[in-house]
Amino acid sequence: MVVLATGVGWVQRSPVMSALARQLVDPKPAEEVFGEESLTLLIIGCDADLEFTGRNYEGDSWTNRPATVRRKNSRADMILVAKLDFANRSITGLSIPRDLGVRMPGYRFHKINAFHRLAPEGEGGELTKNVIEFLLPEIQIDRVVVLDYDAFQAMVNAVGGVPIVVDKPMHYDDYAGGVHIHFDPGKHLLDGYQAMMYVRYRHGDSDFMRQERQKSFLTAFKDRAMEDKFRLPVVLNHASEVMENQFKPDEIAGIAFFAQQVPPENIKFGQLPVRPRRGTTALALDEDKAAEAIREYKLSGANPSTAMGSRR
Repeated sequence: MVVLATGVGWVQRSPVMSALARQLVDPKPAEEVFGEESLTLLIIGCDADLEFTGRNYEGDSWTNRPATVRRKNSRADMILVAKLDFANRSITGLSIPRDLGVRMPGYRFHKINAFHRLAPEGEGGELTKNVIEFLLPEIQIDRVVVLDYDAFQAMVNAVGGVPIVVDKPMHYDDYAGGVHIHFDPGKHLLDGYQAMMYVRYRHGDSDFMRQERQKSFLTAFKDRAMEDKFRLPVVLNHASEVMENQFKPDEIAGIAFFAQQVPPENIKFGQLPVRPRRGTTALALDEDKAAEAIREYKLSGANPSTAMGSRR
């Protein structure tokens, strides 16, 4: 009786729990929840940038102010365009390299990860969306999700950690940014902080390998979350926070039930094809291969009539 009473109180207090309960009683497919057969997301993970505030005159001497950490308008650490295909029960996506160079009208030439910081406070996601749709007019983005890394860690901890097999040594320290990654090969049960470091690690290998790690983590996390249905409401509450509450409770529940039905073989991620750009560390888009990749990962959905040529 105590457990039941607690559960009822939880349902009443948590909008996500209430939505999940409604889904259990009267299941609605995701396409009905969203009114569409698919949903294209721009997912942005932001690094923590240090902002040096310069020197300050105090009393009769100059002192150096300490650096402060910026998160809201920092550069994008991860940029992913993902498609949730409700009708075909698949999740696909293309990772966009941070160093891809873009000439966006009204801006100087920049690497694509810089636009999140160039935008006014709170508008970095929208500007990055505009840049991607300008760069790749075949893609039309429905929602922008800027990940909250603190909530991500809490979500992983809520499932008791995620089991992962590390296939090679992964070691990196950034003392200024508070990043410490140390994994030896073998089986690991990653807690929230370790999981965040695992999916963000990119030193000493390619973006392709990073994407494979992210796919492995996504599959392992989904399996872990579904092991214990009593943990699912807590996980979904954290998931809503990870996505900075950019989805309604019914939408969160709809996505959860959709994800449960997606087999691992229907989860496919790749990288937007790029090539070196002479005389700079920025990369250039490989236009022919990019168009092919967009079709392969089924991300088309906008007006394809605009030429891509002059935008890189």
